Amino acid sequence: PVSDFRDDVEQAYNKLLTIDAELAQASLSFRTDEGDKAQFQNPAFGTLELLDDIANVPFFQLDTSYAERLDFERGNVESDYLFAYVPSFGLAHILPGPGRAHYLHWVVELDAESVGFVHDQDQGIYSAVFVASLEIVPLDDENRLVVDQRTESFVTIDQEQNTSLKLPSAHSGMTPLIPGSYRARLILRNRACPSRQETDCFKSYTLFESNLNVPEWQDERPELSELVLAYGSEIRNEPLYRPFRFGQVEIFPNPRGVYSIGDDLVFLIEPRNAPPGSRVQFVVEGGEPAGKTWVEKTVSVAAWATGPMVQTLSLAGIDGGRFDLVATLVDADLVELSRKQVPFIVSPRTSITRPGVRGSIAPPKPEVPGVVATILGEQYARLSDQESARIQLELAIRENPRLGPARELLADLLLDLDEIDGVFAVLEPLVGNVPDRFEVLAILGEAHFRRKQYTESSELLEKAITLKRPEARLLNMLAMAHDELGNRARALEILERSLSLDPEQPSMRDLLEKLKAGGSGTPPRP
Repeated sequence: PVSDFRDDVEQAYNKLLTIDAELAQASLSFRTDEGDKAQFQNPAFGTLELLDDIANVPFFQLDTSYAERLDFERGNVESDYLFAYVPSFGLAHILPGPGRAHYLHWVVELDAESVGFVHDQDQGIYSAVFVASLEIVPLDDENRLVVDQRTESFVTIDQEQNTSLKLPSAHSGMTPLIPGSYRARLILRNRACPSRQETDCFKSYTLFESNLNVPEWQDERPELSELVLAYGSEIRNEPLYRPFRFGQVEIFPNPRGVYSIGDDLVFLIEPRNAPPGSRVQFVVEGGEPAGKTWVEKTVSVAAWATGPMVQTLSLAGIDGGRFDLVATLVDADLVELSRKQVPFIVSPRTSITRPGVRGSIAPPKPEVPGVVATILGEQYARLSDQESARIQLELAIRENPRLGPARELLADLLLDLDEIDGVFAVLEPLVGNVPDRFEVLAILGEAHFRRKQYTESSELLEKAITLKRPEARLLNMLAMAHDELGNRARALEILERSLSLDPEQPSMRDLLEKLKAGGSGTPPRP
């Protein structure tokens, strides 16, 4: 069967989490630059690259030729996708979900000839790695990142299922989003390496962009969610909220929006806040003659008390052409309350090739208390909406007091607000569990510095800078703490390191010269 190892890795992660949160965090990647894994993710693609690089360095010089072709567009620079672009079909929908939040669900579909797999004859499997980089920016400020994710999926196919390799592949993901108007940019990379020789690797990328409008959450006005076209649906045993999976119902989205003559049109929509007696009317319009209604169906909302409804309409008798599926929510008196529509195409072909390989890029787990609120809080913080960020992060901690990322984000926010007592109160439960966590040490070190507790500050910051490459600002703080304690030699050493990272720091350069001259005097707080 087709597998992406999500269940095995997730079970291992959850077991480690019960033993030690820091150990579980560290198990996800060998690299320290792949970001916080507050949301569960599969073992990082960067780990595989790192292992390959370590193995190859004694024999091969690192290939840096990609640097000559870099595109310095907004966001992280990646080399993998610069080698070969392949076309794709993409779909993005904003749908209501757990935690009183709207979620972006996305899918990208690739033709079989655009995807590479490696055949392991010993194990009898075909395997590949898919890496999704998602950036979401406000339409009115495209230099500010609201979401910046990089997640991976490992896909394997058994020997007896190798016919799937001749079919398209679909890869999906999701994330909750705060209200606003955005542009989403997704880069999906495919990497398949039959050997340690980089030149033997199949590497390609595709790009999908979409404008998004995330509404405010409301519980009063009747409304319909977006209409999602699908190839089909399936009932799962375990109720989970995942990409295009809503409880026990999973749909297979159709980003091409194409059906063959005689196909079933499968789609999903969710009526919200509908009054008693409400119904949803579905109509297929278009084609020739213009304006003709081809299919009609009415469904009682009472039959779908919660969650989205999945419906099927037969396209039998409809010739090829362009059509619209229109959904209308009406009350008991047939008064229209909400309307949605989506275009699709009926192809004259007798069949449409559907994906044989499906992968899901590791999504957040809304069933874990506090996860959704943490993600939303971080997004508000990225937009400098401190009040909304604080509300969400405090909610996350109430829902899950052991959720370290929420505490770190809230403590950082309180530090910006100069609420030092709050910083200590929020981080105190973490100190014993994660004594070597850079973020905790850095925040506490600055909190002690602001209280002029320089001994405690220097001890924490000295430990922090051994765990992760620090910014110049953190080094400046440590240098000033040592200066206050009379440790002039150490202060000079750290200031020189800070200026080597960022030479454009006039106040720090003045302090350095003053210390070299035998004086002292700390400039304003960094």
